[in-house]
Amino acid sequence: MMTKKKIRIVLWFFLLTTAVISQTKFEKGYFVKLNGEKIDCLIKNSRWLFSPAKVSYKFSEDGETMVFYPNEVLSFGIENGSFYLSLDGDFPVTEQFTSNKTSSAIPKKVKYHVFVRQILDGYAKLYFYKGNNDEVYIVQKKDDAPVILDYKQYVPNQGVKSIKENNLFRRQLLQSFNCGDGRLIQTTQYKVNSLAHYLNGFNECMTGKKTAVQPKEMRKKGSLRFFAIGGALLYNYETVFSRQERDANGFLLPATNVPVMFKEKLSPTLGLEAESILPFNNKKWSIYFSGLFSSYNAKGSLKDDSSQEIVEINLQQLVFSLGTRHYMFLDQKNAITLTTGLDFNYNLKRDFNVAQDNFEEFEDLLPFNMGGFAGVGYSRNQNLNITFKYFFDTSIDEDATQENNLQRLALSVAFKL
Repeated sequence: MMTKKKIRIVLWFFLLTTAVISQTKFEKGYFVKLNGEKIDCLIKNSRWLFSPAKVSYKFSEDGETMVFYPNEVLSFGIENGSFYLSLDGDFPVTEQFTSNKTSSAIPKKVKYHVFVRQILDGYAKLYFYKGNNDEVYIVQKKDDAPVILDYKQYVPNQGVKSIKENNLFRRQLLQSFNCGDGRLIQTTQYKVNSLAHYLNGFNECMTGKKTAVQPKEMRKKGSLRFFAIGGALLYNYETVFSRQERDANGFLLPATNVPVMFKEKLSPTLGLEAESILPFNNKKWSIYFSGLFSSYNAKGSLKDDSSQEIVEINLQQLVFSLGTRHYMFLDQKNAITLTTGLDFNYNLKRDFNVAQDNFEEFEDLLPFNMGGFAGVGYSRNQNLNITFKYFFDTSIDEDATQENNLQRLALSVAFKL
């Protein structure tokens, strides 16, 4: 069986990963002061799910960490990353939860001074604010003042779950972002893809080309991505065999059960994986399903006499895993991954070749077994994943008393197809 030392190595690996993640990560960026001066610095990139209330920065890796607030700067940006504009204005209360929606169709306005994230650039720009249970979109033409788009969902009859929309933003688009296609405005929704699509068309109409940058929010999310997987799986197995012996007169003695240890062995693996990045929390979570082929061929000896090899196991498995993966980003491209889930094993071949006549298997091996796993790894652009996975001990014997007698560790490398 796997030694306590190996288990400790796994645990230390997890602790080391946690220590790495806990370190503050700053990236090259800048902010623009109220007088228009651009200041280069290092900005802590938290990959904000909500609009940040404050931003940490410093001027060198070992420098003092400072913060700025929306009312102290005009904007800030991260190199090859996000751009945020500081905006002071009246924001509509959109109330994302149905239970909080009112019967009034007129949007309530609240004055905020906040950071809004740019998700579309060009002749016409699109910004997004998320916070205080609100999701609000802002548009800007050239260097004109930003326009906060008004929108309200309401419930005309309290107690009835029918939700209506007051699409006031369409009138705002018609007034300042209209290139002659009023019908398209009437089908535009208060959603990032729909607004970005409309503004892309407006930019093309005004400049002769689509000058907008494709925002991350418009990338197709939740679609399946396929990976080819290669790696190795370390097996360790222990079971019980029945030993039949005779006394001095040649009569059979009652059978006794003896523990048998099989040699630890590394097996190459090949397979495929399908992964879906979940459309929330900045693409930090995914679910996946993978299938691997692996085999384990090893000799077994008596636990109390390792020199006496009595049997050989020939196990071939299809290892299916259904799990979730969390990407903990170190920067825009690199991430540490944590994964956990269930594994389902179909044992294609499960044979014992007994070398001595007075031994026989106590029970047959199961054609199917399942268990759980946990793992840690590294990801590059979410297109290359290297994972170290620990399968929780499971049983492959039909005898219910032989529990948790198979242990496995896996190292895999997955390439996006």
